[in-house]
Amino acid sequence: FPSHDNGVEIEGQWKHQKWTLTTNYTYVDGAIKTKTSAGKDTTYMNLFRRPRSSFNASVGYQALANWYVQASVRSVGKAASGPYDDPSITLGSYTTLDLYQEFHVAKKYKIFLDIKNVTNQEVIDIPGFNARKRNFMFGITYQW
Repeated sequence: FPSHDNGVEIEGQWKHQKWTLTTNYTYVDGAIKTKTSAGKDTTYMNLFRRPRSSFNASVGYQALANWYVQASVRSVGKAASGPYDDPSITLGSYTTLDLYQEFHVAKKYKIFLDIKNVTNQEVIDIPGFNARKRNFMFGITYQW
């Protein structure tokens, strides 16, 4: 008995003057069919820790010739816990907000600030393990 996974992903991008909008949506469904020792067929979902649906969107704006800002939203649906986790646990859905900006100091140098999970949303991808809460990365990039 084979397993089957089906899904669809739709992605789009729109640019107008200084604005950029990027979105994507993903839907997946999966099942495994097996025979029990009694010879009966059994079907169960095999998308452990994988949400059936997820959505991402970002809006970027080129504020100045050398300054770019972007806000992003990530929304993830409920998911079944893993095969070795407590079967009564369902991983909850969540939505996070991220902010990013970069400033080109010179032709080959830029500084950036990337803030993830601005609202400090609690995220559980694997029961019993911590996921990142609000965090940020600041850096300087040099392009050869």
